[in-house]
Amino acid sequence: MTETSNKKHEKFDLFLKSYKPVVRPKDTRTWMVDAFKLNARFQGEFRYLRPYLPRKGGTWGDDILMHLGRVCETTQNLDPEALSQIKKLYQEHSMLFRTGRFGDEYLDSIETIALFFIYHDIKTIWLSSAYHETIRSLTEIVCSRASRNKSVPLRYLINSLFCALSVEQNQIQRTFTVYERHVSETLVKDLSYGGILTGLPNGGRGKKS
Repeated sequence: MTETSNKKHEKFDLFLKSYKPVVRPKDTRTWMVDAFKLNARFQGEFRYLRPYLPRKGGTWGDDILMHLGRVCETTQNLDPEALSQIKKLYQEHSMLFRTGRFGDEYLDSIETIALFFIYHDIKTIWLSSAYHETIRSLTEIVCSRASRNKSVPLRYLINSLFCALSVEQNQIQRTFTVYERHVSETLVKDLSYGGILTGLPNGGRGKKS
């Protein structure tokens, strides 16, 4: 790894440590479970899907990055070390995704991935496009394999696949949204404190007459 790459990774590590603690609202997991009905029925359907998902996660991140590379110039310009890092993050994440549990460990993993994309200025519109293509390709794989195994209800496979990947995209979007809100609120506080917004010293908190 070059000196420049080392500095980039050190900056991302600092970025991650700075923003990871603020991007998850207190009740995120409860909201997610309730909103997407990640209940016993979902778990029962997801267990049928699990054997159809990549076991080592090698194609999961590769597919996302391949699709991103087609539509996003920023992704094309990532250095080899950054590409290697995001592939590794997706490999680890896909194994958590494959369990279907979607707990704190899963949230921690997807937040790291989302913050990687934020740090490298990869917009959510490109990520949504990449996930759309990945959903389509996974659906084709699932349907093709399911046609050779009539004992597995296809509706279970499709329902759980679409639900799980909807959760995935929602958590990425949530991380982007909360990050941007936090940065905006911090900026407003800093400007107000400096008096820039009010035109007065200390944001208008001068001596009372």
